[in-house]
Amino acid sequence: MNFMQLRERQPKFPVTVKTGEGVVELIWNKIEYADGYRVFASPVGKNHFVGVINVKGTTAVMKKRANGVPMQYKVKAFRIADGPDNFFRRVRNRHSVSA
Repeated sequence: MNFMQLRERQPKFPVTVKTGEGVVELIWNKIEYADGYRVFASPVGKNHFVGVINVKGTTAVMKKRANGVPMQYKVKAFRIADGPDNFFRRVRNRHSVSA
């Protein structure tokens, strides 16, 4: 199955957010055919998302976050065979959190 086929047939997926003192943890379910996931972050209101971490599993933990700075996060699934910039599934919505 190639990138375009995956992107067309895969719906958006939900992400659960947990926060702690200077830590944000994002959790989601495994996405069929995904080789990994890239997490993007943007300050709330800026809408300028930058890739911050790539993970193979279904959890991403961002540590050493500045307390009181609200951020938005997106998670996108990708397949290595199609290249790491070929995302075929996106989060259902953006999550804004302050660690």
